Amino acid sequence: MNANLSRVLSGGRGSAKTGNQWFAVAVATFLSASVVPVILLCVSLAIVDWQDVKEELSVFYISLLFSLAWVVMLGLPAFFLLRFLHRERITTLLAAGFVTGGLPLAILGWPLDTGSRSSFSTSWHGQFVDMVKDGVPTLYGWLSYLEEVAVIGVMGAISATTFWYVWVYFSRRPEPAGGLSGDGSKTPTLDQVK
Repeated sequence: MNANLSRVLSGGRGSAKTGNQWFAVAVATFLSASVVPVILLCVSLAIVDWQDVKEELSVFYISLLFSLAWVVMLGLPAFFLLRFLHRERITTLLAAGFVTGGLPLAILGWPLDTGSRSSFSTSWHGQFVDMVKDGVPTLYGWLSYLEEVAVIGVMGAISATTFWYVWVYFSRRPEPAGGLSGDGSKTPTLDQVK
């Protein structure tokens, strides 16, 4: 294995037990990517007829693939960076999950479009409101935008929390007396928050 990649995965400590770390990262990646699709599946099954389960399952699989790509392209690099900087804690992963979840939508969904003079109205929380008027977002347009970014950010934070706890669980190694693992580094525990 590449020495630099091993160093990043082990947080800069050069652990010889990276096979266990790779397994922990792989399981944590898959389970954290499945959080959003499971939430979407539960919500959709609660509001649709049970005869449409095949459609809901296809939506589940598509959202799982999309979520897995999102976690691999944005979440894992954030985790490895935090791990390299020795900042991998539940709090930093929560923040990274919120940012990696919400930031792409915030950039892609930016409501200002100076070239268009169109207007758009819709129902927002049971009230019919103008979202865009003459190409300029209204207060409701901005609130809707911020709400969407926050919801996706929270889902990213939930996914990152799942990643953290699964990673910690599968990263545990049997410890010799004294509480240190074979490479001299502390083994992560579930209550490691720092």
